[in-house]
Amino acid sequence: NSASASFVNTASFTAKQSVNNNSVIDNKGIMTIANSLRNNANGTIKNTCTINVSGELHNNNIFDNTGSVSVGTITYLNSGLLTMNAGSVIKTRDLMINSRIKGNVAACSKMEVSNRTTVNGGAAFEGLVSVCDANGIETENVKTPKDCNCTATGTASGWAYEWTPSTG
Repeated sequence: NSASASFVNTASFTAKQSVNNNSVIDNKGIMTIANSLRNNANGTIKNTCTINVSGELHNNNIFDNTGSVSVGTITYLNSGLLTMNAGSVIKTRDLMINSRIKGNVAACSKMEVSNRTTVNGGAAFEGLVSVCDANGIETENVKTPKDCNCTATGTASGWAYEWTPSTG
């Protein structure tokens, strides 16, 4: 979308190609993107339901997640701010973090990685957000919260999590 446009999804939206966001996407329904989703330097994405991306996700500005995001290949958190609100989740094959991730202060959120995680020097974490890599974080240049006892207690349409901190 262009810098002057805004896109609000309240039902179901399917893109057969990539989506390049330069303005505002407000997702309150189910978005399915057959290729990549790029939230560019002037873009803002607010997700309160479900986003499914078959290809890559690139975040370069503001991404506010209160729902679930599923990424088929790699998630790049290049710059800007990813807000992971209470109960939100991102599932991806690979993850590269170069920016700030802000979690809730009272309830957890989780980033689940099935393959490879790289946490570079530009990464910063605050609040209750965990990065849970199935085979461990491969590159960790910044201390990364990895308490994966944040477990789902709700359904996909109403994510709810409880936080049970590990000991030690």
